[in-house]
Amino acid sequence: MGEDVSRLQKEMKNALVQYRNNKGRLVDKRIYFVRASARGKKITADIKLDGGLPVKRLVSGESVSPSFSESLRMPLRCERFDIMRVWPKSGQGD
Repeated sequence: MGEDVSRLQKEMKNALVQYRNNKGRLVDKRIYFVRASARGKKITADIKLDGGLPVKRLVSGESVSPSFSESLRMPLRCERFDIMRVWPKSGQGD
């Protein structure tokens, strides 16, 4: 799983993600940073991303591409997520 997690981090860093919003429009959002680790069948990830990107769908791949499931080439589901910090739109919190 370690190689898979490394691939996930590389593929998703600075990725432009597209998804269909509730109105059916394609929306582009960016992922700026991913740091992930695996323990057994569970993956924990710290992610820095644009607001409005549905996190659970980013993990499962439901109407979101690329997704964590695509990158790892296996079905995934998000058990929980926690929003740790929010930055104003003018800066990306560097």
